[in-house]
Amino acid sequence: MNNDYLKQAAQEEGEKAQVDSFLVLTNLAECWKAAKAEFEALERKAKAAKEKFNKISQEDIPNAMMEVGISEFKLSSGEKVSFKEDVSCSVKDYDKLDIFLSERGEDGMLKTSLEMGKVPKNILSKLLQELNETYGISAIPKRFVYPQTMVAYVRRLCGIDGKTDAEVSVAEIDPEMLSVFRYYKTTIK
Repeated sequence: MNNDYLKQAAQEEGEKAQVDSFLVLTNLAECWKAAKAEFEALERKAKAAKEKFNKISQEDIPNAMMEVGISEFKLSSGEKVSFKEDVSCSVKDYDKLDIFLSERGEDGMLKTSLEMGKVPKNILSKLLQELNETYGISAIPKRFVYPQTMVAYVRRLCGIDGKTDAEVSVAEIDPEMLSVFRYYKTTIK
């Protein structure tokens, strides 16, 4: 008995399934592009809405109220409308700020930290002890890892980089030590 027609039918069915899979993937890629465009448009719209809100809140209403000489009023709904002056600031030149505060006798608000780069633990403990005993300075070392360095380390440790075998799974990492969120990112260029 010749089974060639069965092999041919199976092959055609496999090819059809592969074509269907590619159609699904193509459709998903198109959905990704549409969702990205929608997201970017909404971000632009949100930015414009925030700018409009800030202008009304920070300029238009206060200016209109100052023109008529009031600092508060009530709407017919019972809600109170008021404004107050406030500031937002960031330091651009710490040396100038230090001089300014020192001249005013207010330099206590400026905190100074010392960054030494990577220091071996045995030397660090001796430095901390010396600072405390000699100068009465109770120094507290601040330890940190650059976020991208930690990401690269976890990728390598968990074999997510595609170059190394996993030594530890993401699930085995102590969540009290590190917060690790594994996700997949699609790009279409």
